[in-house]
Amino acid sequence: MGIQVVWLKRDLRVDDHPALARAARAGPVLALHVYEPALLESPEFDPSHLVFVNECLAEVADELTARGARLTVRTG
Repeated sequence: MGIQVVWLKRDLRVDDHPALARAARAGPVLALHVYEPALLESPEFDPSHLVFVNECLAEVADELTARGARLTVRTG
């Protein structure tokens, strides 16, 4: 089987994440978060949002590492 890609867009958690659990049952998982420039440059976006997202991503990365997986983060 191939790699299961799970895009962590807004649901930045590991526990009780239906798509992540389903992917893990199917095979190796690539957990992916993509910073979206359009969102980051939006007038409604506040820098505190980025701080919060980064804190959540750090927790997700730690939890995935503890489970033998990793988080991939990209911009695009």
